[in-house]
Amino acid sequence: PVGDLGTGMWGAIGVLAALHRARAGHGGAHIDVSLSDTIAGWSLWEVADYVATGEAPAPLGTAHRLTAPYEAFTCGDGATLVIGATERSWKDLCAVLGIDLAGDPRFERESARFAYRAELAAILQDRFVTAPRDAWIARLREAGVPCGPVNDIPQMLGDPQYRERGMFPSDADRFGHPCIVNTPVVADGAPRARRRAPGIGEDTRALLAEIGVDGPEVERLLRERVVGAA
Repeated sequence: PVGDLGTGMWGAIGVLAALHRARAGHGGAHIDVSLSDTIAGWSLWEVADYVATGEAPAPLGTAHRLTAPYEAFTCGDGATLVIGATERSWKDLCAVLGIDLAGDPRFERESARFAYRAELAAILQDRFVTAPRDAWIARLREAGVPCGPVNDIPQMLGDPQYRERGMFPSDADRFGHPCIVNTPVVADGAPRARRRAPGIGEDTRALLAEIGVDGPEVERLLRERVVGAA
């Protein structure tokens, strides 16, 4: 499914680029996108890792490909959080967790922490299970350590951040469903969800009129089955 969604996005980006090119007077373009190319294109870190080391990268679970600790941990209440403690916040993380790793050569530098990421993750996991997730998140955020909850779908739909961003508008009369997923693009003039998706051919006449096709021409196109309308 990620390949399906991503390829649609690449296709849209290609169309926008071609439209810009055409409007600049350089002619149109044929857009060719592929599901497999999308997935291959998103493996840039793994390919770079292999080219640099000659070793085929193995799965890392939730861990980051280039740094540690940067992954998900289970807390005392069974809930999960994710942290991204780079060099800047490493000492703050240790302080919040109440662990002293300053004298351990495995964890002195970021490169060493990455090399011993499995051992480090085990140490951190032992601490995270001693308190509930929200308590850890509050303390980590206060210390400036990047972190956040790993939500399930119901929690995500109720998250105040997404509510503020308008990501999941709820209006059954307007959208035809209790909740929809909005476009993530928020910009001046950018279209976001205004109503339900139209039925097939429902907006044909309105769209043709919008681009200047007059009524008789629309009817001719309909008669000749160049276009269809509901």
